[in-house]
Amino acid sequence: MSESKKRRTSVKVTDEVAERLADDAEAGYPPRQIHVRPTGRGRPRLAQGEGPSPTVNARLDDELADLLEQRADREGVHKSDIVREALRAYLA
Repeated sequence: MSESKKRRTSVKVTDEVAERLADDAEAGYPPRQIHVRPTGRGRPRLAQGEGPSPTVNARLDDELADLLEQRADREGVHKSDIVREALRAYLA
């Protein structure tokens, strides 16, 4: 995965950070400052209906995997977006 696509989702919790968070929690939060995550888990569904979207696993040779990675980086999109677009074009 390219550096531009990586998202930092973790924070190193030091004693100072933990104490600040505890102080903030004890002081209370105005309702508008509390971020509530959606109740669903995982990525949004791509297909109609309930439950997770169907998935298909495919093994790629090294050359094809490299070409896919390069194209995704160049266009700034996910590899799965390119695979879906290519499959739609092939099956149309």
